[in-house]
Amino acid sequence: VLLAIIASMYAVYHGPEGLTTIARRVVGLTRTLANGLSEMGYQLAHRDYFDTIELKLESSPYRMAQIRERGLAARFNFREVDDLHLCITLDERSTLDEVDRLLAVFAPAGTKPRKAAAIAESIDASFAQGLARSTSFMTHEVFHRHRSEHEMLRYIHA
Repeated sequence: VLLAIIASMYAVYHGPEGLTTIARRVVGLTRTLANGLSEMGYQLAHRDYFDTIELKLESSPYRMAQIRERGLAARFNFREVDDLHLCITLDERSTLDEVDRLLAVFAPAGTKPRKAAAIAESIDASFAQGLARSTSFMTHEVFHRHRSEHEMLRYIHA
C-alpha cells in the first residue's frame, strides 16, 4: 500500500501537465541514447519505445560479457535478456551527462561517441504515433491544485 500512496502523491503533486513534461523529457533522452547507439552501429530490437530500449548485439563490437564489465565499471547495471539482447532504461532522474556516459560504455575501443547534447538537438520528443494518449487524464481537481510543497503538506495532513 505504501508504494501506491507514494505514487498517488507523486501524481497529485505533478498533475497531468507535470507528468507529461517528465514523460517527454524521458522519451527525448531515450531517443538521444538510441540515436547515439545507432550511429555506432548498434541495432534496436524495437522501433517504438518509451523509456527502455532493447539492443541486438549480433553485430556489435562487444559481446555481452564485455558490455557487462564496461557497464559495471561505469556504475551501470543493464538488463540482459539473453546472450544477444540487453535493455537500458532511463527515468526522470536521467541526464544528458548520463547518456554521454552510457554512449562511452558502448563506443568501440579508440573512438569517442558524439556528445548527447549534439544528438538531442535533432530529437523529436513527441510520443510514438499510436502510443500517445488521446484522451484526457487526471481530470479530478486534486490533480490541478497542489503545486507547492506547502500545499502538498496541507493536503497530505488533511
